[in-house]
Amino acid sequence: PLLGVGAALVLLAACDGDSDMIGQPEGQPQAVVSEAEGIRLTLRTDKPEYDPGEPVVLTFEVENTTNVTQNFDFSDGCQHDFVVRQDGETVWSASHDRACIQSLTSFELEPGEVWSRSDVWDQRSSKGEPVDSGAYDASATLTQTGKPLDSDPLRIVIR
Repeated sequence: PLLGVGAALVLLAACDGDSDMIGQPEGQPQAVVSEAEGIRLTLRTDKPEYDPGEPVVLTFEVENTTNVTQNFDFSDGCQHDFVVRQDGETVWSASHDRACIQSLTSFELEPGEVWSRSDVWDQRSSKGEPVDSGAYDASATLTQTGKPLDSDPLRIVIR
């Protein structure tokens, strides 16, 4: 929807009680933000819509919003994953073809500190096939041992 010539469009719509969807005009970044137990999870894309075959840049941020240091423990070196689904079915995951160090790892976040990771989805399924045009839902997970933290889904449209 167009608000008027020269007007900036910023869409802020509550997806549920704990998350916000932040969208921008075509070609601008978009993000979904959720919070759980003093941790803010943000999943971003570089824009909301893509041409077929165009790389989709996904960025996952984990922020400590408490006033104490937060520790995160992992059973391997990957520490996170991105997943793209269509109609609830997994189409692609970053971990599908990624080797991870099989070693216990950890990191800590000081109050206000942000941990960030990015990946690029090439619009191919985990089987290597190009995906069809349509709507997809991306999500990110901090794969900590015992209690993974999942972002809310972020809608991506392939024209």
